[in-house]
Amino acid sequence: MLFINIKKILFLMLLSFFSLHANPNASLLDIDQDGKVLQETDATLIMRYLLGFRGDKLIEKALSSSTEQNSSTIEATLSKLLSSKVLDIDGDGEIKAFQDALLLSRWLIGMRGNDLIRGIIRKKSSRKSSKEISNYIKITFAF
Repeated sequence: MLFINIKKILFLMLLSFFSLHANPNASLLDIDQDGKVLQETDATLIMRYLLGFRGDKLIEKALSSSTEQNSSTIEATLSKLLSSKVLDIDGDGEIKAFQDALLLSRWLIGMRGNDLIRGIIRKKSSRKSSKEISNYIKITFAF
């Protein structure tokens, strides 16, 4: 019964978060809206935003050359994404740069197993294993 409720909750979350982008087929993580989700652009933008970067410092050398987004549109996208709480990758109730954004960055560059979670997972994390983290990312962000 619990498994069914979790699936239903995840489905409803995904359905409600598709409104973050003009293109409903685009991934929630395509922050610069260039049609690709990459560590060097999208995950970098998430990390910088969580660290407090705004304006030109947020987007400097972190946007795809094919995007038409600017710092204001990027900040608005990130603000909506953060308020949705979907970026709580480790499930500890907080969205942190050196936990959640780092897990996402590592996952996007292909790290799996212990390399994915090494030094990041805390006692209060509800998703503790690499498999749990990977499954959350795949299901939540439709990879």
